[in-house]
Amino acid sequence: SAAAPPAVGSSAPQDEEYDDEERDERRKEMKEELDRGGDNRGSVSGGGGALDLLDLGGSDEPTGGGLPGPAPAPKVSVFNSSQAGQTGKTGFGVMAAVNREGGQIKLNFTFSNSSPVPLNGFAVQINKNPFGLAPGQQMAVPDIAPGSTAEASLPLLPGQLLSGTQPTNPLFLQIAVKNSLDIFYLNVPFDLPAMLVEGAAMTRDQFTQLWQRVGDAKQSSTTVSVDRGMDSEAAKRYLAFDNVHYVAQRQVDDALLLYMSATTCNNLTIAAEVTVPRSGGQIKVCTRTETAALTPLFEAAVVKRLSPSR
Repeated sequence: SAAAPPAVGSSAPQDEEYDDEERDERRKEMKEELDRGGDNRGSVSGGGGALDLLDLGGSDEPTGGGLPGPAPAPKVSVFNSSQAGQTGKTGFGVMAAVNREGGQIKLNFTFSNSSPVPLNGFAVQINKNPFGLAPGQQMAVPDIAPGSTAEASLPLLPGQLLSGTQPTNPLFLQIAVKNSLDIFYLNVPFDLPAMLVEGAAMTRDQFTQLWQRVGDAKQSSTTVSVDRGMDSEAAKRYLAFDNVHYVAQRQVDDALLLYMSATTCNNLTIAAEVTVPRSGGQIKVCTRTETAALTPLFEAAVVKRLSPSR
């Protein structure tokens, strides 16, 4: 099996054929090419080989400024009222979702009471997790009469309850909800975009360094079937909803290659080359990151955002 990827910020393994001086020279040459603008008909990278980010016309700013964050994920049932709590009591149901709202991660609940007694005295505990999510404050829940429901929202702070483990696929939070009836244990699933931060686009130099540092061997590729009307500008706008930020672009033959980046709330970084053909129909996504566990999560998020079923 593949070795565990190095942590972000650590010294990543490099190709053995290059020593430090040669790697520095390669990076210097790429930076000089970026500064010159270069010939926009470089060979197709196909996600591999030396990346020079040519044809960088237009603004350096990520496309989609002013757009809202990811569309809120709908709440899903995570605990059915027929299920028993720690001491065997039933009658408490939970629907929940983790969303990013206004730059903040929130855990949103709908609690239902099908027991014969009112419910009160609510408290929430979150288990250690890869992003370190922890309650940002005490959760306020009104008393819930029999046959009634109540809404509650809990801000989450990253980097607090770190498990020291890689993100799982699928992602979920292990949570305990205590109330006057019992203690209930549940898992709340969520998607990667809820963990991606605003205003964190890499510079071209940062992107190029990450791309070369990870290398071809650890790259993953996938394709997305899209509406034929999906052009490069539409792809940028849709990805911006999920805080996948525009870095640069270049034209190669009949396709536009978009270079995009994303950063998680605990500073894990992802680089992607998104190939949008002029004819539309299918988009290719090549992903590189030093945290390999993020790759399938990122690919799933891109497919979900760009596919016609979005």
